[in-house]
Amino acid sequence: EGAAGLVPGGCSYSHVSKRAMFNRNPAGRSSSLYELVCIEDYGTQESSDSLNQLRTLLRKAGENHPILRAGGDVSGLRPPPNATLLHAKIIPPVGGGTHYADGVRAFEHLDPGLARDVESLQAIHSARKPYSPEGVKAGGGDRRSMTLLPSETALLTQRHPLVRTHPETGRRALWVNPLYTIGIEGLGEDEAMELLNRLFDHMRQSDFIYQHTWQPNMLTMWDNRSVMHSAQGGYGGHRRVLHRLTVAGTAPFLRKLAV
Repeated sequence: EGAAGLVPGGCSYSHVSKRAMFNRNPAGRSSSLYELVCIEDYGTQESSDSLNQLRTLLRKAGENHPILRAGGDVSGLRPPPNATLLHAKIIPPVGGGTHYADGVRAFEHLDPGLARDVESLQAIHSARKPYSPEGVKAGGGDRRSMTLLPSETALLTQRHPLVRTHPETGRRALWVNPLYTIGIEGLGEDEAMELLNRLFDHMRQSDFIYQHTWQPNMLTMWDNRSVMHSAQGGYGGHRRVLHRLTVAGTAPFLRKLAV
């Protein structure tokens, strides 16, 4: 159901299965994960503009493995990517999972007054934290086994709606993340971060989270237009290798509901 068209050739698509990602949603229309049995191998580097190319996400056994900050894959791009696929190659026996937050349910369960206040705001996104030269060094990227490609272009910013309308379902999603969202247009830094942290804490509630446990050769696909994700640590002393494919997208927009 669309997943096959996003994966390089060489796989048997008869083995594709779809799993509901947030089965506590009675409407049954939230984002989904897809599993496939194989994918071809390409690429070894990670950068802020790695769209439509397969990248290797590598952590060797001797590296420190902190819980990573949650993000919406490269939301600092214009336009940001629509979807991401991750294929598990080597999975540690403990830890190393991925958590996914459902922005649709998070917005639908936001306090009505707060929802009205934020739906017209523009969030400021940038890749400076993970991909600028300073950000890579601060995050320990210069000491990691996976090659990172820092760039001054990561300092650029993009404005996106804080609440985004999904172009296929028409549902609205809270569309911010701690890794790439650095401010809100028209608000001072302190006021913006206070509001953003409130929204981040709301999105991290267990009702909106799916905790994914990897198995070797498992491939998942998620919709970046409504999902935030976070790689988890807890696998010190073990190797973890996944391949990632990020699919180019379209510009975010908000379609307000008729009153």
